[in-house]
Formats: sequence, structure tokens, C-alpha cells
Amino acid sequence: MYVNQNNNPKELLDSKNIDYRERGQELITHCIFNDCDADSRGNEAHLYINADTGQYICHKCGEKGGMKGLREILGISDKTTSPLVSNSATTTSKLATKYHKQLPLNIREWLKIIVSC
Repeated sequence: MYVNQNNNPKELLDSKNIDYRERGQELITHCIFNDCDADSRGNEAHLYINADTGQYICHKCGEKGGMKGLREILGISDKTTSPLVSNSATTTSKLATKYHKQLPLNIREWLKIIVSC
């Protein structure tokens, strides 16, 4: 699977079906780095991404960076292939851990009960 390697933050978010709204030169979305927006109301979001440069900052958790960080968190490598296609067990394990941490606490507790049965 080949991934578009451009440095357009809007296209990167679109390629991963991440909802955002535009205000001026900013793309505003829920934080994709952790679950700090889990308690946000409606379309309240805290991750601001510059539509031209890809520079971002989450005004809730403080995560900040640029295009490289966006590409990494979205699973787009610099090798033009998605790590999701990779056979690497390490990549799969890292993704599982990342997504597990993003689950709300009540869901994690429920899953522990189901697995232990």
C-alpha cells in the first residue's frame, strides 16, 4: 500500500478520515495523541494544526510538533508505505498499546472482566 507523501496536513487528516473544522489557516480537531479530548463537549476540540506548515499544538495536553509528528501518529512512514501493512509484531504491539490507552477507563475495566471470564 502506497501512501501520499505530500506535506499537506489537510490531505493527511482526510486520508485517515479524521474530522476537523477550519478556522483561517488552522485545522481544529480532537487530540490524536491521547484521550485528553474525551471529556470535550460536542465539536469542542483542542488540537490546532497550521494548514500550511503542519505545525500543531494541543491546547489541552500541550503536545506540539510538526509534519513529522503528524505523520508518525497517523501511521505514515517516510518510506511511502504504511506501517499497518508491515508484518512487524513490534508495530502491531505499539498500535495495540496506543489504542488501548485511548479507550475510556470504564471500557477498559469492562474488557478486563470479559477477558477473565
